[in-house]
Amino acid sequence: MEGTISINYFREKDKEIDFIVHTDASNYLPIEVKYRENIQDTELRTITNFCKRFKLEHAIVVTKKWSDYRKVNNLLYLPLPHFLLLFD
Repeated sequence: MEGTISINYFREKDKEIDFIVHTDASNYLPIEVKYRENIQDTELRTITNFCKRFKLEHAIVVTKKWSDYRKVNNLLYLPLPHFLLLFD
């Protein structure tokens, strides 16, 4: 059905990504929620590796800080309130 998406999660051994949005069979948008003030690069290894593995250009990291709106490589950092506006 056109316009249909599904949402799952990814887990492999002890690694996981909170949400994987599927817009079609080969189009994924990984979303990792890190609701804290400071996020270390090591905490994003799984989502970064997932993007490399599936050759994805974009991923979203949901953060706590209102001022944390930036793009680093293929990761778009969005504060939670801004992220929620995507679904309004």
